[in-house]
Amino acid sequence: MKDKKELRQVVRALKSKLDDTQKRQEALAVFQSIETLQAFRSAKHILLYYSLPDELPTHEIVDKWSHVKTIYLPRVNGDELDLLKYDRQHMGKGAMGITEPIGDELVDPSIIDLVIVPAVALDKHCNRCGRGRGYYDRLLPLCTHARYIAVGLDCQFFDNIPVDPHDIKMDGVVTASHLAFAKPRF
Repeated sequence: MKDKKELRQVVRALKSKLDDTQKRQEALAVFQSIETLQAFRSAKHILLYYSLPDELPTHEIVDKWSHVKTIYLPRVNGDELDLLKYDRQHMGKGAMGITEPIGDELVDPSIIDLVIVPAVALDKHCNRCGRGRGYYDRLLPLCTHARYIAVGLDCQFFDNIPVDPHDIKMDGVVTASHLAFAKPRF
């Protein structure tokens, strides 16, 4: 791929060929892999995302893990992401039509132990390409004690993807068939 714009187009075409059942099966495999990681087992405060239709599905996982861990979700606030504790009863449509937590009790990102980051594309070097707005590249440095794991569907995994200097490298990337870690497995 020459650039991220082309990469996003390629991935969009690949994902359009998948049905919801395949996406759910891949999500189950991804999150089963994550559950085996020490970084997950020791994490008390996990930042996840509430998936859009074209992303690796997380709604069931968010609900499942919220009974065991403290789960936080991002809420778009201009060019930034606010973090709020997940509560199924307090969700609503936010900016850009995304289902987000509602309320006023923002969480300091420094309490997060593990961040599960959505991706448009991932590579074996733990690089991640997002949608292009830089939300996570601005948020992750504020999660000072957290490990970062980017997740996606198998069709989103590549040997190499374009990287810009401001892109935050992940500690790991996980798809149903691929695991890659920047450091020894954690």
